[in-house]
Amino acid sequence: MDAIRSIHGQKDLWIVESFPFFKAASDLQEPWIAVDYGVVPSKSFSWIRRRYFDYIRKTQYGEYFPKASGIACISHFLRRNLPPALREKATVIHLGVDHYTMNRLVDAREELGIDDPSSCTKAVN
Repeated sequence: MDAIRSIHGQKDLWIVESFPFFKAASDLQEPWIAVDYGVVPSKSFSWIRRRYFDYIRKTQYGEYFPKASGIACISHFLRRNLPPALREKATVIHLGVDHYTMNRLVDAREELGIDDPSSCTKAVN
């Protein structure tokens, strides 16, 4: 929490990606986006571990995410499984791959006019 307080107020938007930091972010005045990677299904774990994951699930979806300005889910499955009130503020952003086959993929080398990646001396404005 002290690390967050040291730069609090210096950013326009926070993107928070892990459970322990959702609590700190929920106290911020600036807008913040929660990244939802889901919570591990816990039915095969011991009852103690199940209680831990239930706590994460309940506080994440019941207390912290409602305070977020938006939610980025890493899959449509996760977005569909959010509580209905949270689904409205959630959007799906897949991790590092393009799942939208109707869009033309951008070739960065072509866009920047680079023929040979080893000769990247062209200045980009």
